[in-house]
Amino acid sequence: MRWTCVMLTLMLFLSAVAIAEDSPGTAPQTVFESVPMLPCGVFEKAAANAPDQPAGWHSEAPAEAWRIDHQTFLQGAGSLCLAGGVAVSVVSDPMPLEKEFTGLSAVAMGRGTGGTAKLRWLAQDGTVIREDALQPLKAPEASGWTRHTLKETVRPEKAERVVCVLEANTPAGESFWWDGVEVTGSFERAPSVAVLVNQAGYESFAPKRFVVAANLQVSGATFTVEARGGRVLFKGLLEDSSRIIGTGGADWGRYYYRGDFTPLNADGSYTIHASLGGIEAVSPEFALAFDQVWNAAFNRAIHALTAYRSETSGPLWTDPGKPALSDAEAYWTLVNGWSALRWKLDLLGGASPLADEVNWAAPLAAKRATGAETVALPNWAAALARRTRQEKTDTASAEAAKAAVTALKDVGGKGPLAFSAAWDLYVAGDDPVWKGQAKAWFPGVNIDSIEPLLEYEAEEGGMLSMDVARSVEQVADTLLRRAKNPFGVYATEDKGTLFYFLPSPSEPVGTPEGMGNTHRVLMAAELMAKAYRFAAKPEYLNFIYDQLNWIFGCNPEGVCLMEGVGVAHVAKLAGPGTEHRDALSGIILNGIGPVGLGDDRPWIAMRDTDAAAEATNGFALRNNVRFIGAMAQLKRIRTVQPQDKQAK
Repeated sequence: MRWTCVMLTLMLFLSAVAIAEDSPGTAPQTVFESVPMLPCGVFEKAAANAPDQPAGWHSEAPAEAWRIDHQTFLQGAGSLCLAGGVAVSVVSDPMPLEKEFTGLSAVAMGRGTGGTAKLRWLAQDGTVIREDALQPLKAPEASGWTRHTLKETVRPEKAERVVCVLEANTPAGESFWWDGVEVTGSFERAPSVAVLVNQAGYESFAPKRFVVAANLQVSGATFTVEARGGRVLFKGLLEDSSRIIGTGGADWGRYYYRGDFTPLNADGSYTIHASLGGIEAVSPEFALAFDQVWNAAFNRAIHALTAYRSETSGPLWTDPGKPALSDAEAYWTLVNGWSALRWKLDLLGGASPLADEVNWAAPLAAKRATGAETVALPNWAAALARRTRQEKTDTASAEAAKAAVTALKDVGGKGPLAFSAAWDLYVAGDDPVWKGQAKAWFPGVNIDSIEPLLEYEAEEGGMLSMDVARSVEQVADTLLRRAKNPFGVYATEDKGTLFYFLPSPSEPVGTPEGMGNTHRVLMAAELMAKAYRFAAKPEYLNFIYDQLNWIFGCNPEGVCLMEGVGVAHVAKLAGPGTEHRDALSGIILNGIGPVGLGDDRPWIAMRDTDAAAEATNGFALRNNVRFIGAMAQLKRIRTVQPQDKQAK
């Protein structure tokens, strides 16, 4: 029910656009939009300083007279309960009215007797200009709740804000409940078009996709890719537009058109010019070159991690963000990435920030693994064993790896990382003891241990390859299915429902409420890169670059989420460690999260006047680690390098 009003007004909007168009492919001069305005109409989130009262609402009544009720509710996990025996009035935070605002409609669901709801229009100084009452239907619905509605009403003269007022005057001993409150504003806007690109740039001989976001729908939209001076190097048609609808019918509020200029591989600086029915828009300038994203961001992300090194006996990296970085997982990701990229790093001279970070952490990791918690042992063992395989002179890592694998055996450990650790120790020293342990820990087909599995198959015999292929395809197809939207961005799934920004059931303890989707997007990119390593299908590569595009600016806000890269950034950061922004180059923000509790539309504080939160405008080092892992898996496949061509 929560988004019923939104969908009805969206249907009216679509009809209005169709009427306004002079002919197919011509943009209307005025666009009619309907936008949800009340962020806290489902009473689940408590106020920061009052755990029993809902966020976004206030009242002069005693605290015990109005509270969140988690037992009786219609939507989400709570309702607003008003006690009987006394008149209670609860008021929402003010909703500011933009210049283009024309009017609004509202709906609220009530249960009990004696409840009334209204909208109160306010002048700039807070003076009440008018009140419009929501009218209850004569009979409650089957659920026992009664719908109260206000049809489209126009904006009073001089009104600058509006609030929702929920009231009840219920007999003593009874209660009245409110839930599912929606206020939908109507707007008359000028056509708006934005071209969203990867601001870190695009790589030659790789997918090159972008998105145009608009508040209008036209057919036959086109684009050109132009060099400085206006020379056109590529022309194309944008795909037909589509809306993105999140969980519960949450409409992202725009039409999205995808464009693709993958065939263009000439190095240069470019802009994309989009044309939608006569409305023109231009992207920020971006670079196109071999390894462009790698060169612009990879080492920068590692340097940002290096800045948080700790030389104490505590964590290897002091992470100011939440949830805190896992040393064992981070070290395994770095070592695994370094191992995969040795060929590329050697071509570049061997020395690199990634190699430096692994070398710095190695002796400390060998000490941390001793006595580590059982849950961390698989990562420590895998990391130290892989380090031993790559650097046979590192005796400290070798001894620590053997101890970690033995400790895993003692606690009944198993799984792909345990298998990988035992196999790497065998390859490093040719000791049959470790080969036997790997055989005992054989995990079956698992995408996280494909390399050692295939090596094991080559030595032991067997028919793993076909099973690996089926497993990889299954994982990859699941990722693709969850990314069927114009951005190609990954969404989590629970019981058949996709969540773009709402919390994932797999989020670790300590994750801030409303966390942006950066980490999950980069995890998906890394997983798909592992699949692409085994099955180099073009749709897999498209998926990987779509996730990177999202991080670097091809997202609904057009914001680059890595500090020091790109041209469009949030106005301010939030959370621990953000006080000195000029020192945060390479840090990756938590990114775009939900508008509000249960509201699966995109949000990040972009302006100085927006309330910035750590969940979106802050950072955690796990974001950088996941980016490093994703890029390492993507670039592990050897390709012809520019220096190779020059050598010929």
